[in-house]
Amino acid sequence: MDGQEVQGFVEASDKEEAIAQLRQIQLLPISIKKYRDINISHVFTKITSKDLSIFCKQYASMLKAGVPSVQGLDMIINQTSNPLLKNLLQKVCSLVQEGHYLSQAMLRQEGHFPLILIRTIEAGEWSGTLDTSFDRMAEYFEKQYKIKKKISKALAYPIFLSLTSILIVYFLMRVVVPQFITLFENAQIELPKCTQILLGIKFFFENNSIYLILSLLIIFLLSRLALCYEKSRNFLHSLILNTPYFGSLIKKVVSARFNRTVAMLISSGVSITHTLVISSKVTRNEFISKKLANTINMVQQGQGIAKALDSLSIFSSEIINFIAIGEESGQIEEMMNKVADICEIEAETAIDSFIALLEPLSVLFLGGIIAFIVISVALPMFEMYVFIG
Repeated sequence: MDGQEVQGFVEASDKEEAIAQLRQIQLLPISIKKYRDINISHVFTKITSKDLSIFCKQYASMLKAGVPSVQGLDMIINQTSNPLLKNLLQKVCSLVQEGHYLSQAMLRQEGHFPLILIRTIEAGEWSGTLDTSFDRMAEYFEKQYKIKKKISKALAYPIFLSLTSILIVYFLMRVVVPQFITLFENAQIELPKCTQILLGIKFFFENNSIYLILSLLIIFLLSRLALCYEKSRNFLHSLILNTPYFGSLIKKVVSARFNRTVAMLISSGVSITHTLVISSKVTRNEFISKKLANTINMVQQGQGIAKALDSLSIFSSEIINFIAIGEESGQIEEMMNKVADICEIEAETAIDSFIALLEPLSVLFLGGIIAFIVISVALPMFEMYVFIG
């Protein structure tokens, strides 16, 4: 009021509340910006399915034991090792102390908590079965973690072998092969085709290494940029689904995740519209998510879930038949859980088969590269020995 410009912080849920607080203390707001408390430890951490599963198990146990919600959150905060989750739970706990519902407090954390968790908690709050909701979410996230771990295990071996191959080839090309180049040049013998190819590859990489690194960097940046746009992301995800073997594997994983989510949300009391909205987002495939979003209008117009899903041509006829039987018998939740179990077993079997097939192929690939280099070096040596002899 005296014309002096001041700066500071207020704690508010939105800008309107911040303006009201400032006017109460006779300050005229010039500009209001959202403050972000950036912690460097949070940049390199993320909340995993395992973290959420542990949190849900702990909180469900405390609710069953009759521990008040705020006190239960305080106890979990002290036991949480993930710094990002700990920070978010502290904010949630503060909002709950102010009188907000737990689901509302989680919804305000800028998308850090999955929508499926928030909606399930919300349904549990309204129905008075919050402990059951947390139990279901603990089981759900545990299953998600096991599937991710299985996929990571499948990818770990080829990644390790690829890196090993690059290091071995680099060592051979930089240390072993150069020692023979001068020898071959002085010998004045005609080099075999494989040796000529090897030397051509070596000289190419030596003369164009900077351009190759820049090209790889540009391709990586362009691919990351393309994923930021919905159309390019949709095209890429549809392309992946049409690839042999991998497309089928991804469809099984997506089907298991979708059916498990639908079954769990329906059993928690979430409306069918919200169930389909949330379930379409957990697939993590833009192409499938957009197609599943179309089922919402179909269901709202009175069509059954099975008929709506069948029109999308994503799920197999066996899955559609299971869902249709569940709708007709009034046991959609149980049937979708069975379908999810079947899809998870099929996905695990496919991943195990992939690992079993990948190991010998990777060894053959690495052995082939090393054998090519060794033969390319050894053949001229034999010719030199013959020439000398």
